Amino acid sequence: MDSNQFIRSRNGVTKMERINKRHRGVLGEFTPLTILFIKFVLVFLVLFCLSVHTVFSNNLFMSISEVKPGMKGIGKTVFRGTKIENFQVDIVDIIKGEEGIDNFILAYLSGDRIETGGGISEGMSGSPVYIDGRLVGAVSYAWEMSEHNLCLLTPIQEMLKIFDFQTKTEHSLFGKYPFKKPVYPTTSSVMVSGLKDRSFNFLSNSLKKYNLKAVQGPYGLKEINLQEVGEVSFQRIEAGSAIGIQLSRGDVNITSIGTVTYREGNKILALGHPFLKKGDVSFLLSSVYIYHSLPNIVMPFKLGAPLNLVGKVTQDREAGILGEISSFPRIIPLKVNVDNLSSKSSFQMGVQLIDDPNLLEPLVSAITVQAIDNALNRIGKGTGQIVIELRGLKEGQYLKRENMFYSSNDIAIQAISEIPEIIDLIMNNYFEAVNLDQININVKIDNKKKIGRIEEVILEKSSLKPGDYL
Repeated sequence: MDSNQFIRSRNGVTKMERINKRHRGVLGEFTPLTILFIKFVLVFLVLFCLSVHTVFSNNLFMSISEVKPGMKGIGKTVFRGTKIENFQVDIVDIIKGEEGIDNFILAYLSGDRIETGGGISEGMSGSPVYIDGRLVGAVSYAWEMSEHNLCLLTPIQEMLKIFDFQTKTEHSLFGKYPFKKPVYPTTSSVMVSGLKDRSFNFLSNSLKKYNLKAVQGPYGLKEINLQEVGEVSFQRIEAGSAIGIQLSRGDVNITSIGTVTYREGNKILALGHPFLKKGDVSFLLSSVYIYHSLPNIVMPFKLGAPLNLVGKVTQDREAGILGEISSFPRIIPLKVNVDNLSSKSSFQMGVQLIDDPNLLEPLVSAITVQAIDNALNRIGKGTGQIVIELRGLKEGQYLKRENMFYSSNDIAIQAISEIPEIIDLIMNNYFEAVNLDQININVKIDNKKKIGRIEEVILEKSSLKPGDYL
C-alpha cells in the first residue's frame, strides 16, 4: 500500500480527517479576546524569565551556582569610625543549609584589619562580599571558640527574596542548621548603654529568649562629639556601612550593630540572618560609629555606639533584614521622673522605645528600676508612691494607675511590680487594639516606713449564726 494513502474507516472518513476535525473544533472555541489574552500571558512569562536571568547574568550579582572553591574576592565593612574598608575573601566550599536557605558559602577572611581585630567579629554581619566586582553574598555566621577566620556567607539571591515580603508572619527563633558544631550570627549581641548592674542584668535575662546577648557598651551619644565625628547622611548609607538596629534610643541606647549588604534606592538589605525573626517589624535604624574591633577568645566583637537615625527596619527574615532609608518608625516616648524625698533630689530619664508587644514591658521595667537606683544611689528599704500613665493614639484611650508600696529590702523592685501586668493588658488587649502614644511614670521614694496595720477587730455582735454580716 502507498504510504501516502490513508486507511479508510467504515464510515468513509480517514483517520487524518478525524484528527483534523478534532483540532479544528478545539481551535474554534478560542475567541479573538482569548487569543489576545494568551499572547499577553506568553509575553509576560518571557519578560519575567528574561528579567530573572538578567539579575544574575549582569555585572551586579553572582548566583551561588557560579561560585566555586578557590575563588578569591573582597569584602567591605567598617573597622573604625565610619570609614568603609576592604578585606580579602577566599571561597572554601559550598555547604548545604536548611530552614529556608538552601546553601551557604564557606569562606576564609583575611587581611591586616581582620588579623588585628582577632578575626571575624560580631557586627560584621551583612558585610558584602564581591568576586570580580559582582555581589556574591553577606558575611552572616561564624563559629565560637574556633577558627575566627572562617565564616558562612548567605547568598545574595536568598537575601533579594526579602524584597517580596509584604504580609505579616508570626515570629520564631533562629533556624537550626545541620552543622556538627553550631554556628552563631555574627551580630547576636546588643550594646546597652545607660543601664548598669541589676537593670542591665534584668534586661539581659529578658533578651536571652530571643537569642540576643547583651553587652555593656559605652554611653552612646553622650560620649560622641557629633560636631567632630559628623552625622552620616542618608546618601552615605551604602554597602559596607555600619548600621544599628535599636530597641531604645535616648538616655538608654540598646543597639545591635550590623553592616549594609546592598542598597537599592531607599531600601537596604543587611545582616544575612534574622535579628529576631519577627517578620513585619518597625525598628529604629541608625548609623553607627565603631570605636574598635576587639579580639575575644569566644568571638571578637565591634565596640560602637549609635549616631543619627537614618530610617527604619521593616522586615526581619531568615536571610536578613530590610530597611527603609529616610522613613522613620512610630515610637513610644517614655518619661520617668523619680523624686527622692529624703535627699530632696530628683532624677529623670527620657527614652524612645520601639512599639513591640513582647519587648516593651522588659524595656520599661529595666529603665524605671535604673531611674530609681540613680535617684536613691542605694538599694534598700523605703516607701514608694508610683503613678503610671499610658495614652493611646485614639481619643479616650487613657489609663492612670496610682499605688503605694513599702519594702524592707528593695523598694525599687517593689515599686515597679505592677508595670509588667499593666503593659501586658494594654499591648495584648483582647477587646480593642491600642497603639500607645506616651508612657509617663512618676515615682516618689521616702526612707520612712509609711505602713499601716490592723491591730484589732471588734464585732458588733458577740454571737453570730450562718447568714449574719460581720
